[in-house]
Amino acid sequence: MPRLFHSLFCAVSAFFFSHCSPPSALAALPTIPVAVPLVIPPIDSTDRVTLTATTPGWAALATDNGLLPSTTQIPHVILALRRSAARQAVLDQLVAAQVTKGNGYTRAWLTPKQLALFGPASQDIATLSAWLTAAGVTVNSVSPSGMRMDISATAGRIAAVFDVMPHDLTVFGTQRIAILSDPAIPAAFTPLIAGIVLTDDAPTPSFIPAAPLLTTSPPANGWPALAPADFATIYHFLPILTGQGGFGAPVTGYGKTIAILESSDFHTGDAKTFRDTFGLKAYRGTVALRHPLGCTAPGFTANEGAAAFDTEWAGVGAPDAAILTVTCADSGFRPGLFASLQSVVQGGGADVISIGASACESNLGAGFLAAWHGLLEEAAAQGISVIAAAGNSGSACDGGIATNGLAQLGLGVNGLASSPYALAVGGTDFSDTAANDLSTYWGKRSPAGTHGAALSYVPETALNNGCGNAYFPTGGGPFTACNSAPTHPQTQGIGGGGGVSALFSRPAWQSGIPGILSGSTRLLPDISFFAGSGLWGHFFLGCNHDTAHGGAECAYAKPAQMAANGAGGTSISAAITAGIIATLDQAQGGRIGLPAPRLYAIAAADYTQNATLLACNATKGNKIGANCRFANVTTGNTAIACTNLSTSCAGTDPIGLLQIAGANAYTATTGYNLATGLGSLNLANLLPVY
Repeated sequence: MPRLFHSLFCAVSAFFFSHCSPPSALAALPTIPVAVPLVIPPIDSTDRVTLTATTPGWAALATDNGLLPSTTQIPHVILALRRSAARQAVLDQLVAAQVTKGNGYTRAWLTPKQLALFGPASQDIATLSAWLTAAGVTVNSVSPSGMRMDISATAGRIAAVFDVMPHDLTVFGTQRIAILSDPAIPAAFTPLIAGIVLTDDAPTPSFIPAAPLLTTSPPANGWPALAPADFATIYHFLPILTGQGGFGAPVTGYGKTIAILESSDFHTGDAKTFRDTFGLKAYRGTVALRHPLGCTAPGFTANEGAAAFDTEWAGVGAPDAAILTVTCADSGFRPGLFASLQSVVQGGGADVISIGASACESNLGAGFLAAWHGLLEEAAAQGISVIAAAGNSGSACDGGIATNGLAQLGLGVNGLASSPYALAVGGTDFSDTAANDLSTYWGKRSPAGTHGAALSYVPETALNNGCGNAYFPTGGGPFTACNSAPTHPQTQGIGGGGGVSALFSRPAWQSGIPGILSGSTRLLPDISFFAGSGLWGHFFLGCNHDTAHGGAECAYAKPAQMAANGAGGTSISAAITAGIIATLDQAQGGRIGLPAPRLYAIAAADYTQNATLLACNATKGNKIGANCRFANVTTGNTAIACTNLSTSCAGTDPIGLLQIAGANAYTATTGYNLATGLGSLNLANLLPVY
């Protein structure tokens, strides 16, 4: 594999590097295969092939209001294209080589222009464009890599071209347009078209406003909420920021750019207030709001809190980095989040991307996932690290569409995070409140509530605000809790996302660690950080002053003010992780690309040693081993309440829990687990050995 990069690049030296002396003792691998046209004209439009799994899973739960009027203009439909199998294999090998140490080509990243060398034959794209144009469809653009085509047409033209008519639907009170059966394309185009996005489903931010539910009376010093200084203490990040962490100097993300993808604008002044309030004022980091060319700003929406908190906490992970919050309104069958990701990847200007939204794989459909996965591989080839929230639906598939917090579709994972080219970040909560041990881990907070109060690492458990939570204070077990008011309306539907992908193959690096299931598909999450929203009084502090969109005055002196300016969710955990990766980029002298392979390699060295697993168990709290690089979370579960209409639902009527093989799905166990992945990170111990 290593020689691939050399022979491939030297063969096209006009586009690549000036240094092409061959590495020693490396076997030669083929150069980029010639682009042979795979689409053979003329196109027989009557000979059709169905693109399966395009229809969104939620359509089965929707109310059909009838066909969309045929004259309705749909400004964007995304076609995911494919490169030849030979070219795909070469690119896959290259991306793997880029993040493999010691092969001579580590971190030799491509540019967006160079990715075109791996694309489909230009003749095939021209043939498809001509056929669409003749059918009354407008080709808006083709991506520089040749892997995505953006088209527009009326609903009637869409029906004629793809043999399927968009419908006007209502799902859980929200109006959507989507198809109710899978589309079909001329058989001649099957080597080129991988999928079509034919739904306007908008992923939901994995963000939860704080709601301290069980700790009805806050401690004298206020809620044990997380300020930036608390995160630095708990996860041993302060030594990295102050030059005591093994790098020989402070490392703060200076010179690096983080793109935060959101579905709402926010007031950048709130980020300044946050930084000024919580001790980040002295750093050189910047915050800016960006709208890609060719899209409309979404404005201020109900998701403004997510945009504000994610942006603010990314700056906690990299206080000297430039943070660009990128937003774009949904348009036709092009989700704004997709447009934002495409603009960042094709522009190549960010070192790290954070994605905080969630949608079940089956809800997104195979067409969207093909286009999304292709973008993530292009990011990886450029060395851009993509960090994605695993979601807040626990083991459930719903990804934000469930009603009353109950799983409707059964087990599943967040399709925005399940590609192997994203690092999936799950969620934990702290178990000190449930153990009545707050005083061991939290000291006196300043009167304004702005400075750190955490004293050490705090024991973690799997995030689960539902009745499946092992710590839930209701007698009779989880099924009794699930079916007893007022427990039911308060606590269901929120948990750290994770599970088994139904689509993506398991990457080679996700192996060799106790707890990893047998099988051939991708497992989520990869790692986890705190993501609690207040069930036990713990949540993130932030600033969103916009009371019209869920905000409050950014004041923290009283417990009620802290709760009003608090939130949780894996979108924040992912944003912090993006900041941490930007800091690591600075320490390593350049982009590190996909972090997962190296993290799993380090974990494999640790978790195959019983002594390390024992010393690094998260239940040890402040007695956890001083040399631990991971905190292995081994308590709790992410089982979500469900109805008997949901698959994998077991228990007493009317409400049960998602289970698999008779066990709660999923339980945190020693080693890797589907509730918290590899666990959380001791940053001062792990980053210097990355």
